[in-house]
Amino acid sequence: MQFIIDNFEYIAILFFAILVLFSIIILIYVWHVSKFFSNRKFRIFGTFELDPKSKTEEIVVRVFNNNVNDSYIIGFGFIYKEQTIDYYKTFFAQNNLDFNNQLIVVSRDSLKFNVSLNELKTIILDYNKSKKNISMIKVYAIDSLGLVTKTNAQKIRRVIVKEINGDRKDKNQLNKQLRKEEKREIRAQKTTERKIRNLQRKERWMKRWLIIKTKIFRMKK
Repeated sequence: MQFIIDNFEYIAILFFAILVLFSIIILIYVWHVSKFFSNRKFRIFGTFELDPKSKTEEIVVRVFNNNVNDSYIIGFGFIYKEQTIDYYKTFFAQNNLDFNNQLIVVSRDSLKFNVSLNELKTIILDYNKSKKNISMIKVYAIDSLGLVTKTNAQKIRRVIVKEINGDRKDKNQLNKQLRKEEKREIRAQKTTERKIRNLQRKERWMKRWLIIKTKIFRMKK
């Protein structure tokens, strides 16, 4: 008893540390359990991949079913400037699926769909209406209850911005080269026209000199 009284402060600190440790463990456990039973059905990731064999550049989107139950998907794709770019039917066509069937993602599994980089870039440019700045691009999925899950697609946006800037740079270089060639052709045309004028002037002087020589010859006779 005397030991407890003499070391009461240390014992209290030890019990407090043990209590804090158990509290942290319980909180972590609760967090994992709540995450497992989360009502947020989908987690969506958008990335960019380069196929080393075909050398094709593709955007890859994965939709993970984060719920303990299987989920029906009725739509997925991209959102740009409040406009949806839906690839639901395209996915069915690419995978030779029957449109009358429902698309199910089982619990803890995922769905993957690929989109051509040039295809999405062209669509974005059409929606952008000649504006240079590229707005935020989002990927989304809709379940059978109409609940929409959206995620910012930063990586996809960066890739598309890089591609568009590269296209603009190539276009500017091409226009610059075309202007140089046009100026070169104009200079060549002016040089040709100047030579023709000099030749015509020379012919006129030759005719006049011939007329003068003829008159002089007649006067001598």
